[in-house]
Amino acid sequence: MNRFLAYFDLLGYKKFIEKNTPEHIHRRNEHIFARNPEMALADHRRKEGRYPGTLISDISETSINCLGFSDTIVFWSNGESLQDFIDLLKVAYAYNYFNIGFEFPSRGCIVYGDIWFTDFSQVNEKGSVYKLNMIYGNALIEAHGKAENQSWAGCVIDNSAIEYLNQIGDISSLLKEYTIPWEVQYKDRAPVRDYALRLVKGAINETLFSNMVHGIQHSFTGDNKGEIKGRVKEIYDNTITFLIEHKMKFPHYYYLDATNDNGTKIYAKIDNKTITRVIRTEKDGTVYEITSIPFDPDNDREVYSAQEVTLEIFEEHYIQATK
Repeated sequence: MNRFLAYFDLLGYKKFIEKNTPEHIHRRNEHIFARNPEMALADHRRKEGRYPGTLISDISETSINCLGFSDTIVFWSNGESLQDFIDLLKVAYAYNYFNIGFEFPSRGCIVYGDIWFTDFSQVNEKGSVYKLNMIYGNALIEAHGKAENQSWAGCVIDNSAIEYLNQIGDISSLLKEYTIPWEVQYKDRAPVRDYALRLVKGAINETLFSNMVHGIQHSFTGDNKGEIKGRVKEIYDNTITFLIEHKMKFPHYYYLDATNDNGTKIYAKIDNKTITRVIRTEKDGTVYEITSIPFDPDNDREVYSAQEVTLEIFEEHYIQATK
């Protein structure tokens, strides 16, 4: 059956097992294989936990499946529609973000193709467990091969998914929101320009960049995984090089839906020191206002969460505002 699948290989997992106590391994595996996937699957939904006053991830409404084994996490859809891909993309983005930025570096690949899953469990009278959780298919083989051949911590969307999606719908806005076209480094082949999942949405300033570098360093070295040197340093450096691509470049154009009772929308241009804002208010007609304010890269947080737009879109509204 054709479906979408996201495959993640945990980097340094063998050393993690070798260098830690069973108690630490058990506690951290609950995060790596349970809490983090559940957070990604829940899409910010929460429910009350076992103990009063606690909240846990609510995965009751997700349409995405998940299976963890050895040093691998896989997520897959039930179907092959555009919505199935969107649901999987959101989960893969969130898991990739949690892992690389805070928890445990991983490399991943999203594919489209033949995937099958078998689930069976039985406990006999002596308490012995026979459990069969199998996921298999050509798409899994392709995802495994491409993910484990990458020389960074990150996740790409394979051409098998891109080509199929282009046949069934327009994915340009999705790719712009969730990915960056990037020359991904591989171990045994020349770099390949793939759609790589962003490490964070939107542009980032120097403060956030520094914080994210610190988080990535921790994910590479935490849990007694050792120093960043040799092959690990190559993977780490490639990851940081990709993070640099997330920095804001000037001029920067963005759109912000500040909808209130007046239906306010903002189109803006930043030229490093100044924000030129076209404020559009829709109530009993359309009213435009142009303002110019200083740009504070450390405090103007809305800029980094806003949707990036093109020069043409900004100029269209700027021209209308000056008429």
